[in-house]
Amino acid sequence: MSTLLDPYLVLGLTETAVDDEQVRQAYIQAVRLNPPEQSPEAFARISEAYQQVRTEESRLRHRFCGPYPRTWEQALEMIPNEADTSLPARADWLAESIRVRAAQAAAALRPPDGKEP
Repeated sequence: MSTLLDPYLVLGLTETAVDDEQVRQAYIQAVRLNPPEQSPEAFARISEAYQQVRTEESRLRHRFCGPYPRTWEQALEMIPNEADTSLPARADWLAESIRVRAAQAAAALRPPDGKEP
């Protein structure tokens, strides 16, 4: 299953969909149009998309961090090929990448005046 498809596009939503119920209704509608018995591949894409954006937390994670790997193997595949491809070096690169994205997400959530609420 590809994690590269935009879950909002798959479910027919805009990224401004902020209500869990709105996302759930879009999922139900998409499943009605693509039942698993008739379209197993489409149903799998719809289910994966729903899992990525079904809660407010998962929508924020997707918005600020993009599609995330589901397994360590997928995470390690995202690391660019460099001279040192040993597992510890790749794990260090991944950890640093996560730290950078977390800092970017925190900065985006900070109020414009810089004061904490």
